[in-house]
Amino acid sequence: MSSARVRRIGLAAAVLALGVGIWQAGALAGNGPVKKTITAPIYAGKGDCGGPNTAFPVAGKATFTREGKTMTVAYKEIGLDPSTLYYADLEYSNTPGSCSWKDTVVFGPLMTDKKGHAKGTFKATVPAGKSYFIADLTTDFETNWNGTVSVYLPG
Repeated sequence: MSSARVRRIGLAAAVLALGVGIWQAGALAGNGPVKKTITAPIYAGKGDCGGPNTAFPVAGKATFTREGKTMTVAYKEIGLDPSTLYYADLEYSNTPGSCSWKDTVVFGPLMTDKKGHAKGTFKATVPAGKSYFIADLTTDFETNWNGTVSVYLPG
C-alpha cells in the first residue's frame, strides 16, 4: 500500500471519528427536547381509562409524538359511526390505566364523513412528569368511548 493511500485512509478515519464525536457531544449536550413517537390502535367501545384489554374492534389509530412538554396526537384511519361528531381528547397520568378529568385535554371536534371516516391532528402542552397517555374519541363524554391503551412516552 502506498504512503499516499495510507494517509488518505488515515484522514478519512480521522474525519469520521471527528463527526461521530461531534454528534455524540450534541446528543449529550441536550440540544433541545428529544422527539418520541408511538402509534396505538383506537378500539371501538373501549372506555376503561387505557387499561390493557384489547378485546374490542379496531376503529383506527392514534400516533402520539412528544417533544418536551408538547404532545401531538394524530388520529388516522378512523372508522366509526357515519356523519357523527366526535370529540378528541388526551388523558395523561403518572400510572398506566388511570384517568381523571383534571388530567384531560379536550382537543376539539372530529366529524366523520358519510362512510364513518375521519382524521385530525391536535397539539397540547402536557405537565412535566406525566408519562402515560390515552387518546379517546367520544360523542357524549359519558358512555360512548373509543380509546387506546395507555402508551408510555416519558418527557
